[in-house]
Amino acid sequence: ADAVSAEQVQQAIRAGHDSWRLGLPAPNHLCIEQLRLACSLEPTNARAWGWLALSFRHAAEYGEPFAVADHLRECEAAAGRALALEPTQPEARTALVSVVPLLGHWARARSQLLAILQQSPDCMVAAQDLATLEMATGRVREGKRIRDQLRAADPLAAVTCYKSVYQHWSVGDLVAMDHIADSAIQLWPTHPAVW
Repeated sequence: ADAVSAEQVQQAIRAGHDSWRLGLPAPNHLCIEQLRLACSLEPTNARAWGWLALSFRHAAEYGEPFAVADHLRECEAAAGRALALEPTQPEARTALVSVVPLLGHWARARSQLLAILQQSPDCMVAAQDLATLEMATGRVREGKRIRDQLRAADPLAAVTCYKSVYQHWSVGDLVAMDHIADSAIQLWPTHPAVW
């Protein structure tokens, strides 16, 4: 039974990661339930709690307005559990940085994301959020540089590809923009954000 539980936990973490990579503009309730189960099976697994926090952060951004407060509360609770177990858990830290509206908090969020990446340089979620923040605050070329690295590291992550289209457009690289957009449409023809 322990081996089965351990495999369920790993599958739930992979599902959280895959859901993030796909980046659909909607809460992934099935993934949230898988991660909840994983956290109940292995309550000391900081990574499972971190991915649960990220899943709730995503749900808060894209969910129905009446559910946002609950998603925010769940995000903060899951992140708190992850960080109590492992204070540097990168997904939980990233969820907490970006769960609040960034408007007016750009500098603080940027320094927090940079700190996460200094400790966990392979945290693609923090790098993705940093690329978005750089773009939103006028550091378009820096945001594009980060997202280009993410796309090179994982060319099949829809969330990186569709956001990369905007960044190429913003710097006037329309040839690359068209190439990335065409590729994204071929790979994810029904993805609403790609369209």
